[in-house]
This record gives sequence, structure tokens and C-alpha cells, in this order.
Amino acid sequence: MASPAPQWGAFCDSTGKVQFDAAGIVKAYLSKLAGKRIRVTIEEDRPKRSRNANAYWWGVVIPCLAKELGYLPYEHDAVHDAVVRHLVGLQPGSNPKLQIRQSTHDMDREDFGVLIESAAVWAATELGIVIPDPDKQWHMKPKESQAA
Repeated sequence: MASPAPQWGAFCDSTGKVQFDAAGIVKAYLSKLAGKRIRVTIEEDRPKRSRNANAYWWGVVIPCLAKELGYLPYEHDAVHDAVVRHLVGLQPGSNPKLQIRQSTHDMDREDFGVLIESAAVWAATELGIVIPDPDKQWHMKPKESQAA
């Protein structure tokens, strides 16, 4: 199986010129491909979900739903799967014999934020479960109160 193609960040200026963030690395990589045909894909860079959002999902949203619905910590992955399947849906083109849900892995900040908000609204309106809002001051609290 081939390894995934490398990806590099870049900026496109008003003249259409591309300026790579790590130009030296890109140039060294391309020199290994000299004389070969290559495929270039260009897409707008969208920021990935933040670590804080991911931590909130796995540390608050999923455990809260799991606890209130009677699931144990080792079942959090299954709760995550069920919630995403319900709110985001199935992967387009999924084999009808075994349909899988869409992944959250490549969601950008906006899409992941919509998932979190949708989960909180769904939990409150359909399940009667209130998901606590993120604590924006968590980093300013002493370590012992963060564990509580």
C-alpha cells in the first residue's frame, strides 16, 4: 500500500504565485521526482478542529451522554459512533450491505463546532440531557479544581 502523499501549507498571492510555508522541504521533495509526471491538487486550506474542541467532545459531551444514558466508560467509542451516525449521517457511497457513518476525523473547526452544538441541542430537546457549556476559564484554575 502506498504511503499518503505529503501535504504542505502555502499562500497564494494576488498574482497567483504560490509561496510554500516550507519552501526548502518542498523543493527537496520535488527534486526526488525530477523527470517524472506528478499530480498536483490545490484546495483551500480550512483549519482543523481545535484540540480544545476535541477535548470538550471526548471529555464532556460524550461522557455526559454516556453517563445519563447508562453507558460505561469503555462504551464511549460506541456512544460517539451512535451520536455521529444520528447527527451527521452515513458516508456517501457506503456499501449498502454494511453502511458506515461519516467520519469526524477531517472536520474543520466550523463543521466540528456545528456537531458539538447539534449534539447539545439534540441532547436537551430529545433526551432531556443538559450538556454543560465549555468553561472558557479552565486554564486559569488550579490543577486540583480542573480534575473535579
